[in-house]
Amino acid sequence: ECDFVAKCECDKTLSIADIFLRAQFIRGLRDNWLREHILQSNLSSFDEILTKAIALEASKTESKQLAQSQNNSSNPSSFSHNDTSYTNKVSSSSSHISRSRSKSNHRSNSFRPRPTP
Repeated sequence: ECDFVAKCECDKTLSIADIFLRAQFIRGLRDNWLREHILQSNLSSFDEILTKAIALEASKTESKQLAQSQNNSSNPSSFSHNDTSYTNKVSSSSSHISRSRSKSNHRSNSFRPRPTP
C-alpha cells in the first residue's frame, strides 16, 4: 500500500496527495483575488487552505451585499415613503440620518412614522 508520503529533509512527513490536492484546488479557483490571497498566505495543508478560501469567499460576498444595501439606502427616491423596511434601514444608520437632516427639511420629515387612517 502506498500512503503517498515523503520524508522531508526537516524530518517531517509530507503527504504528496495533500500537496497535489492543494495545488489542484488553487489552480481551479476562478476568482483571481481569492487565488492571490491564498497564494500569499503561509498556509501549507489543504484543510487550512480550504478553510481560508471559504472564509475569504464569504467575506467578499458579505462585503458586496453590504455595499449594495448601503447604495440602496442612500437613494431614498427609489423607495416609497410607506415602506417600513426602508425606514428601519435608515433609522439603524445614524450617519445617514444626520446627513439627511442636514440636506433638507423635507427628507428628515419623511423618516417620521405617518399616522394610520
